[in-house]
Amino acid sequence: MEPIFFGLFLSLLLSTSLAGQPSRERDPVDWVDPFIGTQSARWFFFAPAAAPFGLVKLAPDTTGFGGYAGGGNTTGYRFPDTTILGFSHLHDFQLGGILFMPATGPLVTVPGPDGQDATGWRSRYSKNSQRAEPGYYRVHLDKYDVSVELTATPRVGCHRYAFPKSETARVLIDVGHPLGEGGLLQKQDVWNGGLRDAMIERADDRTLRAYTTIAPSYAEGDFTVYAEIRFNRPFRAYGAYRDAATFPGRSLITGFGAGFYVEFDTRQEAVVESYVGISCVGFDGARRNLAAETDGKTFDQIHAETRTLWNSMLGRVRIDDERPEAAQAKVKFYTALWHVLLGRGVSSDADGAYIDGTGHRGQIPVVNGQPEFARYTTDGLWGSFWNLNQVWALLYPEQMTSFAKYLLSVYRETGWLPDGYVVNRRAPGMLSNQTTPLLAAAYARNPDAFDREELWAAVWKNQTEWRERPRYTGQEALAGYSLLGYVPCDDIGYGPTGYTLEYAYEDWCAAQLANRFGKKPEAELLLRRSESWRQHWDGETRCFRPRHYDGRLVTPFDPNSGYSFAEGTALQYRWFVPHDIPALVREFTPEVFLAELTRTMEQAEKTGFGPSEVNNTAGLSLPYNHGNQPGLHTAWLSHFVGRPDLTEQYVRSICERFYGTTPMHGYGLGQDEDQGQLGAWYVLASLGLFDVEGMVRPEAPVAVIPPAFERMVLSIPRAPFSSMIVSSFRTVELRQEPGSGKSEANSFIPLHTLWEK
Repeated sequence: MEPIFFGLFLSLLLSTSLAGQPSRERDPVDWVDPFIGTQSARWFFFAPAAAPFGLVKLAPDTTGFGGYAGGGNTTGYRFPDTTILGFSHLHDFQLGGILFMPATGPLVTVPGPDGQDATGWRSRYSKNSQRAEPGYYRVHLDKYDVSVELTATPRVGCHRYAFPKSETARVLIDVGHPLGEGGLLQKQDVWNGGLRDAMIERADDRTLRAYTTIAPSYAEGDFTVYAEIRFNRPFRAYGAYRDAATFPGRSLITGFGAGFYVEFDTRQEAVVESYVGISCVGFDGARRNLAAETDGKTFDQIHAETRTLWNSMLGRVRIDDERPEAAQAKVKFYTALWHVLLGRGVSSDADGAYIDGTGHRGQIPVVNGQPEFARYTTDGLWGSFWNLNQVWALLYPEQMTSFAKYLLSVYRETGWLPDGYVVNRRAPGMLSNQTTPLLAAAYARNPDAFDREELWAAVWKNQTEWRERPRYTGQEALAGYSLLGYVPCDDIGYGPTGYTLEYAYEDWCAAQLANRFGKKPEAELLLRRSESWRQHWDGETRCFRPRHYDGRLVTPFDPNSGYSFAEGTALQYRWFVPHDIPALVREFTPEVFLAELTRTMEQAEKTGFGPSEVNNTAGLSLPYNHGNQPGLHTAWLSHFVGRPDLTEQYVRSICERFYGTTPMHGYGLGQDEDQGQLGAWYVLASLGLFDVEGMVRPEAPVAVIPPAFERMVLSIPRAPFSSMIVSSFRTVELRQEPGSGKSEANSFIPLHTLWEK
């Protein structure tokens, strides 16, 4: 087939292929480095023993025991830490728990202080003994001379421990302490949330059952996670504990501080294995998940199957570039893509059972022998239209369809689209609710998968209904916006001016659906509201300026201030009109727009496009901060004033300078990777494709620059994806054309050309 050329540097070669990738010398999994950025990262960042979008994210923890009330602090695995606390199964937004620790010698049931292993069960470990890749983790615990291997299926954590010869080889299972982000061990403190209850019991001579009830500080209520824990050999002895108090031979314990231990004689057989089925539905769900995903399989078989799955998912982008300088960029690329596929894990069972927000059991429809979609635990979608939404739409549309159907299922149950969601509890994202851009993008990608009337009703309500809106459904400033045409800075304390800009963009996204559905009056209203950004535009400072209830602009006004903007400043938000950048250019004038944009990016380049401090919420004093969502489109805006060569320069510089390959320098210096968002941006930048509008309409102009590699082959699934099954792919080839020079002036392509049938 003849290639189609867009500019001199990009060719798309189109063909049909069945699922699967040709064999390669080095698998995509082998390019992933999970340790990147682990010097300072959030709870869900490092979880190597996991399947794509898995509920189980099994990983070592070096800190986080007892939990904490915040949502962005460093916890979980930290590369510089010298001791391991244990290996826990849940590493997701506001979700943690069920920790295992193998040990030998005298029984010790408290972990001891961070960084020490003299008095508690913690153990020192050698960094050289670690191996981590998608789906697998290995380490040696020096204190106990125990080698640990971990792998996982979507809902089962798999452990293999090689003990020394001992009569008291032991596994501790702690369920009575919160782990990671989401709360403290405080029963009465409703704001701080934390652990509400826990239980663990012996079911037979090789099986335990456990649950932990968690009430995250960022969710509307508590929920319970259940575990079926099966060992490959019978216990020699067992008992319960509550913190330092031990109860040998006891079969059940409940409440705060609860834990259990089982012991084995390893003098003849050194290996102990455990398979832990997890469910958010009940004990029967945990048991069924364990059976469905591991029955008849060995640890090595499970590891091999999970590795194959990761290779299949990561392998939707194949890189052909043997230049020595490309090796580091490949590591960055596949690690970024791993983060895209790691975050936002499922919460429904393998058979489609789930618990809804009212506590009732639900059942996802089964199509072609498997659930039509899954339910998820997810942070809010704030800013995901510039990263995750686009990568999912392009490379993983079956996942995007599943996620969109989950959002609509919550709407059917509760009457509202969720913002964030932790198992079956609504959680606030950023006080907005950016499900509308995702649903618009999902429909644009796969229109046959959705009930149009239901989709429209959900989006319309999300954008327009502010009366009696429940807490944790976002859009908390929608009343002022609806009545005044902007969000007054007196309204709420967290980013009101920024919310005007976000709501205007969301209204425009909803208008695209209204036009496609033939709802002309609604489309006209939404398009008028999408102009609300003009209410804040200040021609003198060329920034969006906060405005009071009575219409007065805030005086004095400091564009470097974060007042009235969420996790950003007026200078960082000045480019936020993603749905109408040409109109914003006219407000500046093209010459001034280019000059201001160039100055911003040149200043940002001096600081590596992010803050110099190790802090995932830093960067508010900078003109551009790549470590947070509000300005992630900025580097691509030179396209709109005829200078894609500058876009290419800035994007490549960000990829080289902001993104690193060390534990200290990964996503900036510990910036907020936020369940795959910064990783997804790197993927798009490497492909040389970016839609400032968020891929919400098929005819959208996608900005194009040369790809980061000599040749990239994309396997893009063909519709439909109604039951999460991909039957065929469309191959798109991106190539750096020799001698092409810099980007051309008209470097846009229509979005639909990338995925049309």
